[in-house]
Amino acid sequence: MILLRDSGDGLETYLLHRHAQMPFAASMVVFPGGRVDPVDADGLDPIRRCAIRETTEETGVLLAETDLHPWARWITPECEPRRYDTWFFVAIMPAGQNAADISGETERAEWSTPQAALVAERSGVIKMLPPTMSILIELADRSTVADVIRSCARAADRACAAGTSESAGWLAVSLSAGPCRREIVDDVGCRSGAAYIQLIRAPNPGPMTLDGTNTWVISDAAEGALVVDPGPAIQPHLEAVLTACKPRLVAIVLTHRHLDHSEGAAILAERAGCCVRAADPQFRIGPDGLEAGQLITIGAISLEVLETPGHTSDSRSLLLSGPDHVNRLITGDMVLGRGTTVITYPDGDLAAYFDSIELLERQVMARHVTELLPGHGPIVSDPMGWLSFYRSHREERLDQVRAALAAGARTPAEVVARVYAEVDRGLWPAAEQSVRAQLEYLEHVNSAEPVDRLRTACSRTPQ
Repeated sequence: MILLRDSGDGLETYLLHRHAQMPFAASMVVFPGGRVDPVDADGLDPIRRCAIRETTEETGVLLAETDLHPWARWITPECEPRRYDTWFFVAIMPAGQNAADISGETERAEWSTPQAALVAERSGVIKMLPPTMSILIELADRSTVADVIRSCARAADRACAAGTSESAGWLAVSLSAGPCRREIVDDVGCRSGAAYIQLIRAPNPGPMTLDGTNTWVISDAAEGALVVDPGPAIQPHLEAVLTACKPRLVAIVLTHRHLDHSEGAAILAERAGCCVRAADPQFRIGPDGLEAGQLITIGAISLEVLETPGHTSDSRSLLLSGPDHVNRLITGDMVLGRGTTVITYPDGDLAAYFDSIELLERQVMARHVTELLPGHGPIVSDPMGWLSFYRSHREERLDQVRAALAAGARTPAEVVARVYAEVDRGLWPAAEQSVRAQLEYLEHVNSAEPVDRLRTACSRTPQ
């Protein structure tokens, strides 16, 4: 149940922070809700009855059937051990009632603007499942409850199913668009006049890929389309990309070699009869690579290649300029739309990463870049602020690593346990890659004994 109210801060929704011990969606921020019980079969539609009952049990708010407005439907994929067919309803907070945290399943509950919740998730303060995040992104575009209610009829028409046997996570699928959700950039953050840019998000969500790999389709009506990062070799996703490229796909560009960005490239290239341009020669089809300063053009659209190593040694960013005379940066995994990226030691390098962030900052300033189009996560509408956060985050992590060494940490794993104690342990192997890169960086800039004694540990093959 998406409870909504208007406040002095704008549109707000009621969110629950679930306990870490919950068997499903532990530690996640969610909307009130629950499973249909036999008691819900008595009377009106059991799904709506369940929504009303669960809302009362978890918040104390009493709703009527007429208060409910369908918004979305999500289904977990077949490979998930716990599967749910989930309906989301919008409801206006009834006058004279107050919501309270009474479920016993949550650490706390609170009213929040969608924008504030998304910023908290992006910063790593809270965690959400993809359905919650997707709905909050949609609500962030509405300013009042009345705006949301007016949108409900349209939202219900595109009720979503989700998941494929090839994906370990959630996928929202427009029932009228086939097996993959196709998002036009104008709908998810870019300014008007960017109809030549499309985002096709791959159905491969996870801790490292967020809500999936972002495949960017850049099209010129006369010349055809260019694809940046075709993503994993998941057939429905590749079909959606090819459909977006009509009438023809003329080239594929890879921001870096990782398979969640590059695996589908050869398949698409064979079907379209086009080249694949990449910094790593092993991933090229055709003679052209991606050298700094090269200009890739398609009609009135140009992409200037920027060498931005750090995440990987072959990482590239692309300065995109189009007929709307707006400059954007496609950043791959150098800068994500939410959270922070991993320095993939030993291929990644923190010193190079700092240099690349500085290069991107100069480009944003000199070329008046308005948005970052990342390899994962939402579009970034404050490029300089986000790059500044990335820089400060890395500097803070370095300080934390120094403190861990001073406190007696003797291996990269021990540093991770101290510095990333609040991070999901499933992400610790990736965090260790970044720690190894940080230790190597500190070894070059500071020859202090605590760093020297980890030199041998850092030279081992990373896990």
